[in-house]
Amino acid sequence: MPNLPWVVLGDFNVVLHNDEKKGGLPPRRSSMLEFLNWYNNCDLQPSDHVGLKYTWCNNQHGSGRILARLDRVFYNQAWIQKFGGWRYKVGSREGSDHAPLLGAVAHIPRPHNVPFRFNQAWTSHKEFKDFMKCSWPSFVEGSPIFRMNKKLRMLKESLKTWNISVFGNIEQAVNKAQAGFALAQAEADNDPTNDRCKTEMEEKEEALLLARKNISTFWKMKSKDSWLNGNDKNSLIFTEPSNKRQTNSLSLELQTEDNVLLHSQADISHYIVQYYTDKFCIRR
Repeated sequence: MPNLPWVVLGDFNVVLHNDEKKGGLPPRRSSMLEFLNWYNNCDLQPSDHVGLKYTWCNNQHGSGRILARLDRVFYNQAWIQKFGGWRYKVGSREGSDHAPLLGAVAHIPRPHNVPFRFNQAWTSHKEFKDFMKCSWPSFVEGSPIFRMNKKLRMLKESLKTWNISVFGNIEQAVNKAQAGFALAQAEADNDPTNDRCKTEMEEKEEALLLARKNISTFWKMKSKDSWLNGNDKNSLIFTEPSNKRQTNSLSLELQTEDNVLLHSQADISHYIVQYYTDKFCIRR
């Protein structure tokens, strides 16, 4: 069942790195290597987490105290694809030598100030060059630097509109191209001597390859991986790093200066804005 979402968690009684244990004898290298090979062979990856670094303590004091990260969570790509934003928190050790692991899907709100990024896939559209020529403003008043910045801002707004109205949703384009190619291929199979059916099938196949190339280019840019060559059809390779980077940058909780723990994304956002407003705003 490799395609099903999997999560594996618990006390593995071994650490992955030397810095995951404090006190006592140093970790055995052979045990760490065996643990690493195990989860790699199972196509698993360690989940991101927040909270305490060490999940276990022998509850001793002084030089006899030993801390280690023995409890952890692993998941496969299918899990993070289905439960984007999932991560866990290592809680406090209360009444036990092990800390609880509290996992949940964290909601990732879409930011209001999403930065504009040029989509390299746009250049593959047959109307793109003509659109750029028509959209570049011919006359703007002001200094050279002002005119250039103004033209770029105007072009950015035009590109946003063109992307929605003309270029369209790249994932929907792939699904539509797949359906069109399947239909054309079936018609060509039913009438192998019909040149029109053969030509239409070739056109639909070319459109499908272009759609797949566009979505591969998009995910390559989004995942910041530079080794993609050609139109690799496995976009999962690129969506997974992108989703994981989103999860890593998400703040699940924040402790204020008054030692109040905030969990709501709205409360965290409001506190951060207010904190830096009070810190840097010039009051008159």
